[in-house]
Amino acid sequence: MIACRAPSVDPSLVNLLLEHGADVNAEVHKLTDTEGWTALMFAVHGRQQAIVKVLLEHGANPNVACRDKDYPMSNVRVTPLGYAQSEGMPEVAEMLVKAGAKH
Repeated sequence: MIACRAPSVDPSLVNLLLEHGADVNAEVHKLTDTEGWTALMFAVHGRQQAIVKVLLEHGANPNVACRDKDYPMSNVRVTPLGYAQSEGMPEVAEMLVKAGAKH
């Protein structure tokens, strides 16, 4: 769901897209620095807690490891939980753990 890449997204729009069949775990491809990112990773990266909540409610997989945007030419992978913890987002990290994210 590329809509979650926008800096600000209305949670009701994300909810509507998901209710009409958007794949909550679809990965973005062919974007140099964010290849393999999911909507959940974009939402965590963008500090969009309300979007994270909607995505998790619709079954987003919190354990998908994505290419680390800061190291696009390497094989470094980061999970939404790892990113939330490293960027000081305890509320988001707690949501992810409650949804099954592994440390």
